[in-house]
Amino acid sequence: MENLGISGIWLSPIHPSPSYHKYDVTDYYGVDPAFGTVEDAKALFAACHARNIRVLLDLVLNCTSDRHPAFLKALRDPASAERRWYRFADAPQTAQPDPQASWNGLPSWHAAPNGERYLGIYNACMPDLNFDEPTLREECLRIASYWLRLGADGFRLDSAMHLYHPSKVAAGTAYHEKNIAWWKAFRAHCRAIRPDCLLVGEVWAESEVRAPYFAAIDSTFHFYLGDRIRRLIDGTCTADSFSAYLTETYRRFMSVDPSSIDAPFLSNHDMLRYAEQTGWDKALLKLSAAIYLTLPGVPFVYYGEELGLAPTPGDPLADDSRDGLRRARTAFPFGQGQCAARFAHGYVSDPPEVQERDPDSMLRFYRTLIRLRSRIAPIRDGRFSPLPAPEGVLAYRMHTGTDAALIYHNLSDAPISIAAEAAFVTDPMTGRSPQRGTTHNSWILLSKHSMICYNTKP
Repeated sequence: MENLGISGIWLSPIHPSPSYHKYDVTDYYGVDPAFGTVEDAKALFAACHARNIRVLLDLVLNCTSDRHPAFLKALRDPASAERRWYRFADAPQTAQPDPQASWNGLPSWHAAPNGERYLGIYNACMPDLNFDEPTLREECLRIASYWLRLGADGFRLDSAMHLYHPSKVAAGTAYHEKNIAWWKAFRAHCRAIRPDCLLVGEVWAESEVRAPYFAAIDSTFHFYLGDRIRRLIDGTCTADSFSAYLTETYRRFMSVDPSSIDAPFLSNHDMLRYAEQTGWDKALLKLSAAIYLTLPGVPFVYYGEELGLAPTPGDPLADDSRDGLRRARTAFPFGQGQCAARFAHGYVSDPPEVQERDPDSMLRFYRTLIRLRSRIAPIRDGRFSPLPAPEGVLAYRMHTGTDAALIYHNLSDAPISIAAEAAFVTDPMTGRSPQRGTTHNSWILLSKHSMICYNTKP
């Protein structure tokens, strides 16, 4: 990570859990034995901090495992405080949930072994928590306090828009406002412990829904950006419409909080890997990365994306009927004997040790681009403004109060001449300056290449 230039990591849930994905937690104060111990977590925090790398933990507060001691006690003892932490069909609620509402068409209510019915919008193994209950909210704050004091730098907030949801509130209730009110209190609590902590929310929605959450959460993931970039490159979305979408998106965010932090990404653990979505085309993968890694905010690189990681097409294990997402969540190919053989026919991408030796590799490209981003202040810290450009080129200006960088991406199948005055001009695909054009201050932008123009030496 140091070598790649990464300044922070987000760990998927590390807590004890019966599943491979760990989003059904049984102990929020522990570490799953597959990963180590709490002492190991403390050592990881310290080692990362020594390298100026921050660590975000995945915090799953929307639900627990159906094997969590609190849920088992709630089933066992209807008079217990834990009973009020969950939603049972026969229990009085602050607001009776809409029985017809569901998430993605899945059944919301499930039968426990004792015959009682409880709410779990994702599945029966993940009973939802009841945030109308004060003692539950207090427990959630204790959990956050525990990990912040151990050394975590913040949290990725799972299902941030689903603590309250149509399945959990009366029909017509403004549930987003209830979520935001809770996260405001949560952030205030976290900042009292760690003033510099960072909260990144999973708000899987378009910008009009995401924007209000910036009143309570520092950053939210930019869902659908990867899909829009893919459509931009394949020609089903124009550069003008893409620029207009980004302009309106950032306007919405800043109207809520001028210091809002976008979190752009291409794909994550809930999607097919981006390399698979784009047909394993290295040039398109590089161009996609060059776009999202030069946009505002704090970008997230899903592990393996820097390698173009995806299973070989036609591998029988790549289409896992038990869970179609397991190939997206497969172990990183660390090397021989280290989780490298998940798929019988291997990966499309070369392993890291091979890519290190190849100057044209995805890994070397990501390293170049991430380092450019970290060194060029307008890209790292700036705001977005679209620029006029020839047809087939996406162009924008990233600017701070004192500096600017001009960025051009050639989406077309032919070289294009670009006029730009700048002291430094770089093609991140090659790590070199592009070829000079035939006129003053013009440059030849190759097909499916990018160009970054800036005046302050990085």
